[in-house]
Amino acid sequence: LSQLARHITAYRIDDAASALPADLADAVAMQIDDLSADTNELLALAAVAGSEFSIHLLAYAADIPHEDVLPLIQEAIDGKVIRASNAPGTYKFAHALLRDALYQRLSTIRRCRLHERIARWLVNLNSNEQDAHLSSISHHFYEAASLGLIDEAVKFARRAGDSASCRLAYEDAARHYA
Repeated sequence: LSQLARHITAYRIDDAASALPADLADAVAMQIDDLSADTNELLALAAVAGSEFSIHLLAYAADIPHEDVLPLIQEAIDGKVIRASNAPGTYKFAHALLRDALYQRLSTIRRCRLHERIARWLVNLNSNEQDAHLSSISHHFYEAASLGLIDEAVKFARRAGDSASCRLAYEDAARHYA
């Protein structure tokens, strides 16, 4: 409802009933569509990355300089789509519905390619950081497997499962081995 009130106020709509979206998905779409095309592209990438994402990841995966990412991030913050997270340089979606809407708008092939870019960025981290992200790497390669990345998906699923077993996280290990 607060999203709708903001939309009605921002556009000085006199007849609020005519501005009401047919459903919640339309309300979420209105909020996203108010942003620039470049910001929407960056947010789509962020949606593939997950509920929390870093500027470094977005810059790499979007193949744009960090300084060009910052104004897009600010536009998304101003639009109340994302907000700063606890860790410096990281952000999260203001609501899961926003992330879901952006993710669902992507074609299957585009979604797979973005998962691959994110997985490759995570793989390029130093070995200590990479070990902390094995589950994410496994997830992104799995989601990109239809691009012919089955070997990478299996390799990182096995590594993530082994890592989970070492931490005595047997349910996580079973999920990765499955």
